[in-house]
Amino acid sequence: MEYAVFKLRLQEILQKKTGEGVIVEIRSIPKNNGICREGLLIREPDSTVTPTIYLGQIYDAWGKDPVPLEELAERILEIYCRERKMLPDDVSFFTDFSKARRHIYLRLIHYERNSEALQRMPHQKILDLAVVCYYRMEDRELGDATISVMEEHRAMWKISEEKLFAIARANTLRDQKICFLDMEQMIREYSGDGEFPEEIFFRENVVPMYILTNRDKMFGAFCVFYPHVQQHISDYLDASYYVLPSSIHEVILVPDSGQISGHELRDMVVEINHSQVDPMEVLSDNIYYFDREKGDLTLFA
Repeated sequence: MEYAVFKLRLQEILQKKTGEGVIVEIRSIPKNNGICREGLLIREPDSTVTPTIYLGQIYDAWGKDPVPLEELAERILEIYCRERKMLPDDVSFFTDFSKARRHIYLRLIHYERNSEALQRMPHQKILDLAVVCYYRMEDRELGDATISVMEEHRAMWKISEEKLFAIARANTLRDQKICFLDMEQMIREYSGDGEFPEEIFFRENVVPMYILTNRDKMFGAFCVFYPHVQQHISDYLDASYYVLPSSIHEVILVPDSGQISGHELRDMVVEINHSQVDPMEVLSDNIYYFDREKGDLTLFA
C-alpha cells in the first residue's frame, strides 16, 4: 500500500475509533534544515496539548510487519494514551515567562537552509549560521523535549529580542558547560576493553582532532561561540585551527599543522554530511578557520 493511501485510511479508522468531539488530523511538522515530517495528532476537546505521532516511522515499521490497519490503529491509540498521560495539562510552564525564562537556551542552525523558518523566529546571523533560541523541557518521563522559540512566543511573553537573547545566553553559559575531548580519548571511552587495536592510536602521521560540545552532547556546536573559547583553544593547541561542523550537536577542531589541507577537510565534511549524518542534524557543509594571529573565526574560502 502506498504511503498516501495508508495515511488517509489510518486517519479514517482512528477517527471512527476515537468518537465524537475528537479530531484526528495529519499535519506537516517543520524540522531543522527545511525538512518536514508528517505527524498524526489526536485532539480531545478538553486538552490543550497533544503528542505528535510521526507517520513516516509508523509506515516504515508497518512495511516490515504489515498487520491489519484496525490492529495498527489500536496500537497507535495505546501509544497516544500512554504519551498523553505524560504531558502536562497546565501549559503555564511555557506561556508564563516568569516560569519559562529559566529554561531558554541558544543553539546553532544553518542560515540559508532554514531561511523560511527564520522569518518566524528571533535569530542572530553569524557566518553562514543562525543563533536561535529553544525551550528545554527537562522531564524524566518526556526526556529532553524541546520547543523552538518563535516570534509568536516572544510576542506572547512581551519581551524584546535583545532581552530574549540576553536571558538565553546567560542560561546557556550557566547550565551547558563545555566538554573538550581529544578524538583518541573519545574512541577509547566508547571502545571498551580492547575493541579497537592499539595500533589505531599510534599510527604515524595521524591528524590530531578534538571534539567540542557541551556536557549533555545536545546542541553543543554553539560552544565554539562561548566567550574567549576560540582563543583559549588556540592557546591550548598552540596553533591556528579548522572548525568542522560535525552536526548541530558538536564541532571537530583540527590544528593547522600542514598535515591536511582545508580543502580536504571541507570535502570530508560534505561527504560525511551526505552519507552519515541525519539530514535534520546537519549544521553546514562549510568549514571555518580560526587565525591565531588575527584572533578571529571566518569561513574557510
